Amino acid sequence: MTAITLGKGPVIRAKKFVIIAVSAFLFVSGIIGYLGYSANQEIEKTVTDQFNRQQLILARKIAHDINNHFNFLDTILRRINQFWQRGGRNMDAIKGDITSFFPLLRDWDVLAIVHVGRDGKFPVVFTGQAAKGITGYQFSH
Repeated sequence: MTAITLGKGPVIRAKKFVIIAVSAFLFVSGIIGYLGYSANQEIEKTVTDQFNRQQLILARKIAHDINNHFNFLDTILRRINQFWQRGGRNMDAIKGDITSFFPLLRDWDVLAIVHVGRDGKFPVVFTGQAAKGITGYQFSH
């Protein structure tokens, strides 16, 4: 098989080769670019889903901790209320019982326990160690 050339044979073949090679390169580059973009979108979706799952786990943990915190405080307040419901106890015994809770409550950010009687008398305030570094317990009636 012979090719008809008019003196420019190898030049025409070289131009066709360059055109085909550039076209193939652009086609392959387009496919690689598309695959890279698709992979990026998939990774972004996966990372976002994982982040959302982690945030949900943290939110549930925090909600559980808050619930436990209030359940603990509710239990303590109910226990303290039992001191007032017992008949025949004097104020010094009540003071000793209630102030014994403050070391337990120190890490729970409880600053004071206030009791207001049903008769509306002046409230009794029990406070633990003050934030200014004062040690001991104050009791006012």
